[in-house]
Amino acid sequence: MGTWDTGPFDNDTAADFAIALDRASLEEREVLIRGVLVRTVNATGYLTEAEEAIAAAALIAAQCPGGELRPRESHASLPRRSSDARGRSHRPHPR
Repeated sequence: MGTWDTGPFDNDTAADFAIALDRASLEEREVLIRGVLVRTVNATGYLTEAEEAIAAAALIAAQCPGGELRPRESHASLPRRSSDARGRSHRPHPR
């Protein structure tokens, strides 16, 4: 179906990412989220994981109610990574 709405999980790729997260252990979820954010920030050329990066950034934002960040020590860099990835996913494709 592709994309059916404007939300961070309203497309097939992000929905598949969410299913993978649901099936993963808590430790594996952090690895999956961190991995997509790091790959997005470090990507050059065409960005293939934009939908997953937006979904991962939305998950990080959901953990910050009222805008106050309360990360566990191991998660301290995830909000910065999500912000970096969100910015990277909005850059136009270089031609």
